[in-house]
Amino acid sequence: MACRMRCARCCSPPRHNRCRILRPKKRTTRLFGDTTHQARNDLPTDVGIQDVFRHLAVDPDRTRAIASEIEKTYNQGRKVLVLTERTEHLEAIKAALGNKVAA
Repeated sequence: MACRMRCARCCSPPRHNRCRILRPKKRTTRLFGDTTHQARNDLPTDVGIQDVFRHLAVDPDRTRAIASEIEKTYNQGRKVLVLTERTEHLEAIKAALGNKVAA
């Protein structure tokens, strides 16, 4: 139940103890693992952004790194949501995972 004073539940900072108690604590989670993968940079400097995205999507080393992180997170019992705007990239990730995780 929200109080009559403005508080966290009323879209402004809490100003009294009652709403500070009701406010949920922030939960920190690690979203990404090791992100040190370096993509090959053999593209000309004058290519468009869609060409860069295509280049990233077909990079097999990058796809293996993504699949490895998905598998590691899944094996920790966590839920995994994979978003990509390229269908061929999703298929490549799925192939790299094989039967290691449930779809």
